[in-house]
Amino acid sequence: MYTKEQYAWLKENRPLYKAKELTKLFNETFGTSKSVSAIERKCSTDRRLKKNSSYSSQELNWLQKNRDLYSDCELTALFNKTFNKNKSVHNINRACSKYKLKKTVIINMGRGREYSQEQVDWLKENRKNNTFKSLTSLFNETFNENRNFYSIANCCIRNGIKK
Repeated sequence: MYTKEQYAWLKENRPLYKAKELTKLFNETFGTSKSVSAIERKCSTDRRLKKNSSYSSQELNWLQKNRDLYSDCELTALFNKTFNKNKSVHNINRACSKYKLKKTVIINMGRGREYSQEQVDWLKENRKNNTFKSLTSLFNETFNENRNFYSIANCCIRNGIKK
C-alpha cells in the first residue's frame, strides 16, 4: 500500500528520474525498501501515476492528417523527420491506437477496385524482377493509378503471381 503522500511524491518525481534513481530516492524519502520493479509496476499500472502524453497536440494532428496517406513505415520516417524525433513504427502505431487515430480506408476484403486483365498480365510480366514496393511504383506510373503496396501484393497473391 502507498500513502497519499507517497502517491503525490511519485506523481511529482516520476517524470524527472529513471526507475532506479526514482526508487532510491523514494526509499530514502520514506524509509522504505521498495524494489525497482515494485516502483516500476506501481507507476505503470496505476493510472494516477502514468506519464502524460509524449505527443504534442501538433504532433497528434499531424498524425491524424497523414495516417491515411502513408504506410506505417513511411509515416514513422516522415514523423521523425518533421518533428526531429526518433520514434519506432511500434511507438507511432501505439500512439495512433491510444488516441484513436484510425485509418479511414475501407477494406472490402479484396473486393475493392478490380484489376483489368491487362493489369494482371502486366503484373505477371513484371513481378519476377521487382519487389512489391518497386512493382507498386511502376504499376502506378504505367497505369496512372494510386494503388498501395498491399493492394498490389494482394492482387498478386489472389492471381498466383510469384517472383
